Amino acid sequence: MALTQQEQDALQWLEGLLCQDFSVSSGERTYEVRDGYRTVFTDIFTTIRSVKINGISVGYYKAFFNNRNGDFYNSVVLDECASGDVVIDANWGLTDLPADLQRLIDNAATTISTKYQARDVKSKRVEDFQITYGDLSNDEVFIQENATTINKYSLCNVGYVRHGSTEGDGCGNCI
Repeated sequence: MALTQQEQDALQWLEGLLCQDFSVSSGERTYEVRDGYRTVFTDIFTTIRSVKINGISVGYYKAFFNNRNGDFYNSVVLDECASGDVVIDANWGLTDLPADLQRLIDNAATTISTKYQARDVKSKRVEDFQITYGDLSNDEVFIQENATTINKYSLCNVGYVRHGSTEGDGCGNCI
């Protein structure tokens, strides 16, 4: 994936917005298991060589949120409840970006290179012709216009239960 400087700047901005690292690399990264959960949310990866807790390999399956059938993933679901740090050895990032993520980068590149302007119309009046513009920043407009794709890739709010039972799934209070 060869990006222009403007696209690299946009990707860096998006990494902060989406709470993840899109850099392409191979090796180990460490993540923490959330208390009471088996799912470990990670940066995007394509393949895994190993998943270890306290130096011991553990069982898992990989998923992109709940989808286990994709070409890339952002989480591992452990076979058993665990706590502490999880070391994952994987191929991180994407060499070929999906169309929606590439479009998000392109839109972000346009947004970060555009001078601030208020674009949201709050009210209009026909008689005496009056228009009142809102005071949304370009960033806020970008987030509103790209909310679907941002929500698809964002890991910022993974601490919240997306759906499912909170009673546990056979391993005590672990879900």
